[in-house]
Amino acid sequence: MKIRFALISSLFFLLTGLIYPWDNRKEFEYAKRQFQKNNYTIAEVYFRELKTEGGPYQPLSAYYLIRIYHKREDILRLINEAHHFLEDYPYDNHTDEVFKILLSTLIEHSAYEIAAEYIKKFDQSRIDDKILMKIAVGLYSTHPEIADELLGQCSQTDTVKILRAMLRAPDARSKFFESISGNKGLVYQVENMLQLGDTVEAYLKYQEIEDQKLTDGLLYRTLLLALIFEPENIHRYINRLAGEKGYREEVRSVEELLKGKLHIYPEFKCQKLLSIFNLFHQDTVIRNIPEEVEDAGLLIDSVNIIKRLRELRQKYTDNFYLDSLYCEVLLKKRLYLPAYRIIKRYIAFRNTSSYARKVRALFYYYNREVQGI
Repeated sequence: MKIRFALISSLFFLLTGLIYPWDNRKEFEYAKRQFQKNNYTIAEVYFRELKTEGGPYQPLSAYYLIRIYHKREDILRLINEAHHFLEDYPYDNHTDEVFKILLSTLIEHSAYEIAAEYIKKFDQSRIDDKILMKIAVGLYSTHPEIADELLGQCSQTDTVKILRAMLRAPDARSKFFESISGNKGLVYQVENMLQLGDTVEAYLKYQEIEDQKLTDGLLYRTLLLALIFEPENIHRYINRLAGEKGYREEVRSVEELLKGKLHIYPEFKCQKLLSIFNLFHQDTVIRNIPEEVEDAGLLIDSVNIIKRLRELRQKYTDNFYLDSLYCEVLLKKRLYLPAYRIIKRYIAFRNTSSYARKVRALFYYYNREVQGI
């Protein structure tokens, strides 16, 4: 009986020793201590061996190898190891952390498309909204449909809604920003108008912003707009932001610009600052109907609309709203040459060129000059 028990016990320890070698625990703990001491070369050797041998420490060894490559910034090994970890251990306790490390690394190297592919492939992992937003912003201009899909996975905060609005068509985007109340809505409307080329309309909307109610984030955005619309008063924004944490570098970049020394400042620090000026360097015109005309309701009488429009255009010269309205009346009467003569000057302005070119195309077509379009 004792002999049988001894044989069974020996067999048990032999089998467990083959499956889970007792030395592995000591090796793993030693490798872990080396990792904690930043001795990554030694730790890597042990973790690599443990991963190859298999057993209960295989997933943890793979996990620590990923962390070692992340510490070393060994990008290729990190991506390869993380890829296999996500495939082999999709429900491991460290899977979400490994996925976060992988995506953060890809973001750091602007590999947004690859990051999006990984999100699509390993959709069972939980992803932080901040990471999703960074990838979406990176894909904003090249793959807007993927960017919108990623933003759809985020909690629908105001920030996310605004980012998704930027991916929409101009009209839908404008309506969305108009729905945002207060200074926040006004600032986004002004920036959107600049994007669309409406610098004149942007200036009119800018004047509605209430300075004293601006919070830190909006204050900086308004500071950038003030560089365009009222540079003489820029210091009132600089003084308010100078003492705020998180904005010192931005304030310094503005000050360097005012001193004419922006060329010595790191480009990535002033990218938004420079882009705002690129938006402003474009000719535009006012497209609104004159207030007096709108209030008096002079356009209600459709029977005498041509006569009324002629009178109004004499009084309010170079008004796109009145000129385009008169142009539409002429187009309906198939008077393409007079319509084109009225509207052709607006081709030079970004916020009216699209309509003016359409009228020009109609004029060329009906005069058999399609090749000039």
